[in-house]
Amino acid sequence: MSTQETVQFFPQEPNGGVVATLRHAGPGRVRLTFDDVSHQPGVGTIAWRHESLFTHKDFDAESFRSLKLSRDELALIGENLLIRLVAQLEGKPIGRGYEST
Repeated sequence: MSTQETVQFFPQEPNGGVVATLRHAGPGRVRLTFDDVSHQPGVGTIAWRHESLFTHKDFDAESFRSLKLSRDELALIGENLLIRLVAQLEGKPIGRGYEST
C-alpha cells in the first residue's frame, strides 16, 4: 500500500469471531481448538468474550510443528474455520466442526 492510499474501515464492528488455540494433548500430541467469541463493545477497542467451544482436533505434535500435515488435514482446518465464520456472519447458531480424535 502506498503512503497516498488510505485505509477504509467498515462502520459496523464484528459481532463474533473464532479464536484458535494450540495446547499439549498428551505425549506427542497437540490439540487445535476453535472457540466462538462475541464482540463486547468497548471504548476505542474491540473486546471479545468467550462464548463456546466450536470444535477441536488432536494432531501428532511433530507433524504439526514442522507443518507436515497432509493437504487433507490442512484443508479440514481451513474449512472448519471458514464454515464457522460464515455461519456467524449469517447469524446461524453454533454447529459442530470436525470430530476430535
